Amino acid sequence: MAKIVFLQPREFGYFYLTEEISHGKNTSFSMKNLFAIIACSLFYIGLAAQVTVWPGDANNNGTANHFDLLFVGQGYGTTGFPRNSVSNVWAPQTLQGPWNIALPQSGIDYGYLDCNGDGTINSLDVPAIEQNFGLIHGNVLPDNVPAPTFAGALMVFQFPFDSLPSGSTDTVDIVLGTGGAVLDSLYSMAFSISYDTSLVDSIYPITLGSGLASPIDTLISVDFLSKSNGRFDFAISRTNQVNISITGTVPVVSLGLVMVDNLKTAVTSKMLNLTFENAVALTSKETYIPLNPASDSVTVFTGVDELQSFQPQISVFQSREWIDVQSSNTRVQGLDLVDLSGKNLCSTHSEQQNRIFTGQIPQGIYLLRIHTSKGIFTQKMIIL
Repeated sequence: MAKIVFLQPREFGYFYLTEEISHGKNTSFSMKNLFAIIACSLFYIGLAAQVTVWPGDANNNGTANHFDLLFVGQGYGTTGFPRNSVSNVWAPQTLQGPWNIALPQSGIDYGYLDCNGDGTINSLDVPAIEQNFGLIHGNVLPDNVPAPTFAGALMVFQFPFDSLPSGSTDTVDIVLGTGGAVLDSLYSMAFSISYDTSLVDSIYPITLGSGLASPIDTLISVDFLSKSNGRFDFAISRTNQVNISITGTVPVVSLGLVMVDNLKTAVTSKMLNLTFENAVALTSKETYIPLNPASDSVTVFTGVDELQSFQPQISVFQSREWIDVQSSNTRVQGLDLVDLSGKNLCSTHSEQQNRIFTGQIPQGIYLLRIHTSKGIFTQKMIIL
């Protein structure tokens, strides 16, 4: 008595078929069954080799969003099997075969990174993410977002002023700071910003910063604004599989911040809080980089016709080692640098020495109190 065992694929699992053949008995019948088993096995193997892709879901977690751009950047420039149809329509689409190239950490086949299905991972895959942003299929798995850490690179907002008028459009920079250390393996980033919809009308990218680029590099990015939820999603990536090294402070992106226009209201002020969420940075080998995203706030004034009365004519100049203050319409009498808990870190109270040394201050967000002949003014300072 002989027993033949076949390992036969069923979707992504396997099951066993066995057939017993008795010598000299029912040989013809058993051989027919054997051939049928072989044929069925080949058929199921063909099904198992198929890869079903939803255009824009590059990490195959059940939804298309800005995190998918990070994976497109990982495999940018690679070619492989195209899909049966080149389309961005949100529907299951089948590759002609797996690419048999996988991301080093998640193990995702590169066939998923080809979002539009033309057989090449490139900038033409970005519109598939934008078109299908937020759509889902099946069970959605959460994106891998490491917890923030104080030991990570500081990620901050840089506002043009300490206060903004309603109805204005201002440029807000997203800046990555290493505190003097060298970050030699940056390749891509993604994050979200939550905001108050009663104060902000919209957010949009103006220019991609130099933090991830050199003169000959191509950058790809994607952004999505949900006005109803007060949420802005953004991702940016290099495309040459080569990390970039940064030291000190580098801009990631400059954003246009359009404030809600409420000119008819009385002169009042409100605090606008901008909060980073789900901030991620990757190397070209899909390794996560620790980040320390710092949420921030800025005063928003209504009744902008009278706003100028709230703006002191004070200029602040900053380097890593020094903060210098000058004023054209008031006399500067002293400076205090305090942390957000109110602890005084350093001071100077001399009209001849309107500067303080910050070279030994750790990176972070602080408050600069400026003592003048017209009162005390406070300005937020970011030390990187």
